[in-house]
Amino acid sequence: MNEHDLIRHDLQADADLPYGAPDLDAIMRTGRGLRRRRTATAVSAAALVLVTVTGVALTIDRPTAGNGTVTPVADAPSVVTTTPESPPPTPEPTRATAAPIPEQNFRTGLQLDGGGELVMRVHAVEHPQLPQTRFGIAACRLDSGGATQVLIVTNETDVSDVAPGFHAIEAPMNVKDTLVPEFGYYAGPAERITGVVPGAGTVEAGTAVAKVAGTMIVLFWFDPAVTGPEPVADLRALDENGKDLPGGDTRAGRG
Repeated sequence: MNEHDLIRHDLQADADLPYGAPDLDAIMRTGRGLRRRRTATAVSAAALVLVTVTGVALTIDRPTAGNGTVTPVADAPSVVTTTPESPPPTPEPTRATAAPIPEQNFRTGLQLDGGGELVMRVHAVEHPQLPQTRFGIAACRLDSGGATQVLIVTNETDVSDVAPGFHAIEAPMNVKDTLVPEFGYYAGPAERITGVVPGAGTVEAGTAVAKVAGTMIVLFWFDPAVTGPEPVADLRALDENGKDLPGGDTRAGRG
């Protein structure tokens, strides 16, 4: 029923009343009040739709082209953030990847009492229970025919074989009717190796320099004719300026 139908209904209702002619001003006010109520109701309903379907309202609020069609709005490009991968850590050298230790022999010029010349040897060591040890040293005899005989073999067993200091010291020992002198090696730039012998004072060892696993090592040995069969005491390693270097393990073992 529209506004005109309401007014016509009011006129007809007033015509049936037993009293006078209809009040047209009152009827118009009534019509205007109904119109205002309907308008307010429509506005409230529209507001409710906008509140409850805000997403739809935003979707249709797009610019239109000249022909009245909706112009699509391109979606914002997706931004993918990537974190650069860190380079893999450099693996520690293992026996499988490290360069092999080559054998090295050094003639000492020291004549052994059982015949032949003392030769000091560096050789590779591979033992699963000694992962920190990659090489050892040996005291050998070089006979007049050029053949080499191994007398004593020794190597580090407790710490890294190239840790600064003394390593693998063997006390004088009789092997195969030969007195093998005290010997060992020092890891580091030692210029001189000295020790103390009772009754003889400070004595200096013979030395030979080798480079093993990238580290300078100094092989040393004492003349048994000077030291006798007992271990040399107070071992010291001195640099080129005569200053003491780290001592490490200066104990001499046998066998």
